[in-house]
Amino acid sequence: MEKPQMNDLSKANQELLEEISSLKKRIQELEKSDAEHKQEEKTLKENNDKFLNLASTIPGNIAYVNANTLQYEFVNDTFEKSFGIPREKIIGQHIKDVIGEANYKFAMKYIEEVRLGKSISYENTFALVSGKRWIQVNYTPVIDAKGLVTSIAVLSLDITERKKADEALKAAEETYRNIFLNAQTGLFRTAINTGLILDVNDCVARFIGYRDREELLSKPFNIAERYVDPKDRERMISLLREHGHFSNFEARFRRNDDSIMWMRFAGRIVSEKGWIEGVSEDITKEKDAEEALIQAEENFRRSLDESPLGVRIVTEEGKTVYANRAILDMHDYDSIEEYKITPTEKRYTPECFAEHQTRKEKRKRGDDLLSEYEISIVRKTGEVRHLQVLRKEIQWDGKRQFQVICQDITDRKRAEETLRRNEKDLKESQRIAHVGSWRLDVATNKVVWTEELYNMYGFDPSLPPPPYAEHMKLFTPESWDRLSKALARTRDTGIPYTLELETVRKDGSNGWMWVHGQADVDSTGKTVGFWGAAQDITERKRAEEENRLLQERLNRSEKMESLGMLAGGVAHDLNNVLGVVLGYSELLASSLDTSSPLQSRVEKIMKGTERAAEIVQDLLTLARRGVQTRSPVRINDIIMNFLKSPEYERILLCNPRMRVNADLQADILNMMGSKIHLHKTIMNLVSNASDAMPDGGCLNIKTSNQYLDRAISGYDHVHEGDYVVLSVSDTGEGISSDDIRHIFEPFYTKKVMGRSGTGLGLAVVWGTVKDHEGYIDVQSEVGKGTTFDLYFPVTREKVSDEKIPVSLSDYMGKGESVLVIDDVKGQCDLASEMLSRLNYKVASVPSGEAAVEYLKANRADILVLDMIMDPGMDGLDMYKEILELYPGQKAVIVSGFSETDRVKKAHRLGAGAYVRKPYALERLGLAVRRELDKK
Repeated sequence: MEKPQMNDLSKANQELLEEISSLKKRIQELEKSDAEHKQEEKTLKENNDKFLNLASTIPGNIAYVNANTLQYEFVNDTFEKSFGIPREKIIGQHIKDVIGEANYKFAMKYIEEVRLGKSISYENTFALVSGKRWIQVNYTPVIDAKGLVTSIAVLSLDITERKKADEALKAAEETYRNIFLNAQTGLFRTAINTGLILDVNDCVARFIGYRDREELLSKPFNIAERYVDPKDRERMISLLREHGHFSNFEARFRRNDDSIMWMRFAGRIVSEKGWIEGVSEDITKEKDAEEALIQAEENFRRSLDESPLGVRIVTEEGKTVYANRAILDMHDYDSIEEYKITPTEKRYTPECFAEHQTRKEKRKRGDDLLSEYEISIVRKTGEVRHLQVLRKEIQWDGKRQFQVICQDITDRKRAEETLRRNEKDLKESQRIAHVGSWRLDVATNKVVWTEELYNMYGFDPSLPPPPYAEHMKLFTPESWDRLSKALARTRDTGIPYTLELETVRKDGSNGWMWVHGQADVDSTGKTVGFWGAAQDITERKRAEEENRLLQERLNRSEKMESLGMLAGGVAHDLNNVLGVVLGYSELLASSLDTSSPLQSRVEKIMKGTERAAEIVQDLLTLARRGVQTRSPVRINDIIMNFLKSPEYERILLCNPRMRVNADLQADILNMMGSKIHLHKTIMNLVSNASDAMPDGGCLNIKTSNQYLDRAISGYDHVHEGDYVVLSVSDTGEGISSDDIRHIFEPFYTKKVMGRSGTGLGLAVVWGTVKDHEGYIDVQSEVGKGTTFDLYFPVTREKVSDEKIPVSLSDYMGKGESVLVIDDVKGQCDLASEMLSRLNYKVASVPSGEAAVEYLKANRADILVLDMIMDPGMDGLDMYKEILELYPGQKAVIVSGFSETDRVKKAHRLGAGAYVRKPYALERLGLAVRRELDKK
């Protein structure tokens, strides 16, 4: 029994040993397998690292996508950056969520094929972080050991730049094609051996005579057959074979219409293709121009030789290399050799030779000189001629030379000198006569004036005249209208016109111009312009106007003189009557007791007589015989005295609604005048203004100092000088233009007779102003009022103080003898009685002749003589004869008129004071007493 157990144990041990051996072997195999696994893991890791490094460096997006779920299993850095999504957010995401719906649908067309184990590649655009890009997508299936597609390897390459390059290449090829086809230079390609045209552009086709390349290439075309000279092609081929290219090759060809053309080529041989390609241009016109140039040069040489202008060709140093016949004739030389050997200084006048030397020196220095100038030469005969020279640089026989062209202008210079003299004479004549000429071009409206016309209008002669469109400003509207109508009539009829027009100068002043114009017609008779002359007639017009005004004043003066003579005669007779009434009234009043009831009646007679005397005084003023004496006065004082007078109060009483304003210049200058007459003048003007404003209004009295630096013409002509101006204006009815010419005429009135005035008021104003050597201006507008401006000459004399009343003892006589001479008995008796009361021994005679006879037998200490006696001698003639009897005979002059020239002559002969009638005891007594007291 024991033996089988051992065997069993042995067997078991054996089996155990075998099992242990097997286990050891297995362990060894496992150890080996583990080592290999570790090695594989290591290798796998290394491969994975390499793959990741490779995936990172590959310029493209790499991704692994589960083939079934289409979820991302792996993406590289580039993929992550391209889409801008972190890798951890991409892994596990469905591709649609990353690449978008549109790209997903596009990709699915290919993914199905990849799932079947097929590699696919396609191109599409993707919206990446960098923008819209073209991407080439490569799908590669990943297959496991069982042959199943488990993943899809995706390699995406950005091909945007390649796409752009492809498009650019395509565009460049298209551009090149367009250039080739449309270039204005001929482009061609021909077979080397046969000469057949392989391709050309339209330009070559047109050169040869075809419409375009399509027409030319529609059938075989052999250019070799079109050479006019076949040897030209042989020379071209020879150049190609020797050098491989050629340029500037020129040859003649026949066009389709058999006409000859010139072509210039440049090309190269393309041996591997067996063709020649190059460019060509049609130089037919250039060749024609060259030929024409050659012909022109020949013609130029011939024209130089035969030219009437002198022509020299000179070097920079001035050496003559060519001279034509004309230049020799100008100098009177037979040949160019004679010209060359003649010293330069002998060919010029001394002054011109000095200028020649100066020009020569300047050219050496390189100074710019005028290319055109004048010289004076001396011919071989000694005659001086004047030449105009044009010098310019040219090419002569291939060298830089200078062409000198000379024209004999001697006759022209003489003609120009004559013309200058004539123009100067014409200009001077126009200046003296104030005549200018003008021209108008209808087409351009261009205007041309001579200098005098500029002066007439007041424009600067150095500037162009104003355009015709502005000429209406040079005339008054009425004159422009007349001129426009005259121009139109002359244009239509051809009949010249002559007008006198009022102009407006540039400074705004007015003038007058006489103009004559006529049409300028072309060969067809059409008016193309106007021309004519104009003369300044401003002075003549002014003289005519002044003459007219003077004539008006003369007529007015003669009329006033006639009326004045009438008024003076009436005044003289009235004075004689009034003198008697007033004188005896004064004597009667002095003889009555102050308590006598007759005293008041005599005083009323005296006042009525004085009023009548005032009317007589108006008549005398009208006759310009009323102002006997004048003295320095202040017009402001006279106005203020008038505004306090009873006359002014009566005027206001008659027109209580009239407002009166007095604007009197404080520093008013003095004037020579008669207070009585100026007072009367102011009263008449104020009364006249009041009558013009029956319903009230505004009356302005103004005084001012005025200096007139030039005369002014209005109603009256006021000369330049210093004036005291009295202005009286109203806002009344105004005076019509018809009436204003007559307002200063005596007895001319629009007032109702018997109601207001005698018609003498303004006539007296006129007479008074003229007696004061003054002037009157009147402005009036119907319905707006009237202004009277009275101009009185200024005096530098001072105004004297008021006279101190004198007593009767100051003019009483001392028993002296007085002879009274008067042709009016009443006046004579009155003067005699007054002087007798003043203690004079009085005798009287009725005429000058009687006075002379009386004095031949008697003596008189003083004469009281009437200046105007009729008939017989007047006071002056009588006084002359008496002075012959008694030189130094004393006398006083009496008259009813103002102081006349004959009175002044009597003063110069020795006569004393002048006494105006009617007589007043004090005035007559003082005049006689003062004259007797003179030594």
